Amino acid sequence: MSVNCFLFATILACQLTLCSCDGIDTVWMNTTLTQHFSQPRHHVTNPGYKQQTMTFIRDEFRAMGLDTHIHTFPTLLDNVTGVNVIGVLKGRHFNTPSDKIVGIGAHYDTMRNTPGVNDNGAAVVVMLQAARELSLHPVRNYTLLFVAFDFEEWEHSGEPLVACGEGMCGSRSLVSTWIPSFWTQPVGWRGIFVMDTILNFDHNTSSQRLSAGLGVAFPSQTQDIKSDGGRGDFLVIAGRGEDQTLLNGFNASWDHSGPSQFEVESFTLPMVSDAFGDFLRSDHYAFWLAGLKAVFITDSANFRGYMTACYHNPCDDIQRVTSDRLDFVTKTCRTLVSVLDKMAAPLDNDHQQNGSASCNNPDSPANDGALLVTASLTSLAIIVALAVCLHNP
Repeated sequence: MSVNCFLFATILACQLTLCSCDGIDTVWMNTTLTQHFSQPRHHVTNPGYKQQTMTFIRDEFRAMGLDTHIHTFPTLLDNVTGVNVIGVLKGRHFNTPSDKIVGIGAHYDTMRNTPGVNDNGAAVVVMLQAARELSLHPVRNYTLLFVAFDFEEWEHSGEPLVACGEGMCGSRSLVSTWIPSFWTQPVGWRGIFVMDTILNFDHNTSSQRLSAGLGVAFPSQTQDIKSDGGRGDFLVIAGRGEDQTLLNGFNASWDHSGPSQFEVESFTLPMVSDAFGDFLRSDHYAFWLAGLKAVFITDSANFRGYMTACYHNPCDDIQRVTSDRLDFVTKTCRTLVSVLDKMAAPLDNDHQQNGSASCNNPDSPANDGALLVTASLTSLAIIVALAVCLHNP
């Protein structure tokens, strides 16, 4: 039997193990990224594809059983309307002061001529995968919110047919109009995890650039990065002091959610000002401006590896997706599922009826059964693959 056949058997076994253990499906994420987030999603250069992507997100939310909403808002162009897509998993305390809403958000639009696979297709796919997993437990105390923002990207007024001239048009509209009108009673807001450019894992030395002044404001994190050879092998999560619960929850779950080669660097901003402008570059900032808790999750965008040249450019394409980068976003997804599952915990009966064990929670009462299923599927995968190899040496 050839070495290639043995490798094929091993890969197939590992893939089945991954998909069967905790429901995070890397095959689905890769396919979805390729089919729905690999072309520009812009109102001028590719409006049809952008519309198809919006419809796909909407239909996915509906298929999960989420209360799905299309939130439209005006733009600078009379004939172009912005569209936020929203999925709500209503908790037992929905629309009451006892509710404590927690969510995930990511923008789905792009600049004019970039496929935007990293900025920001991968983040939307991770959000959808997390929503799929979390919606398996529909009976919860608190409400879960999932938002695909439109028109996060902005353009200079010198461009023709500019629709959003200041950035974060969709999230600004959401926090100023949709949120106040959707909830008719005062509710608690625990916070939202906003992702933007999360795909780019780069283990090469000196692949990570640092923004000016980072070493002064965050000496510990800067030293961590430099002592690791300047590798872009980490995820960034940033928030303010009032967002510390979100930061702590994410950081606590990260180490137990996947390979240790994928690290996380956490930044707590002492204030929100232009001095920290690189931490204000996405939809989380609209929530901060509205006095709502939110954190920013990113790979640092144009400060790392290939994205130093490909940020907002055509080379941010599907060819950049590798197995390491899929594993990187899978760890992010698994971490978010873990955090939200704790912050908006399912009721006990729902866990017993619909629970799926987590690979990373050995104390889960359902985990023994999951491991037996995983072992059986793994063995079956190896047998089938080896049989194919032996039949076709």
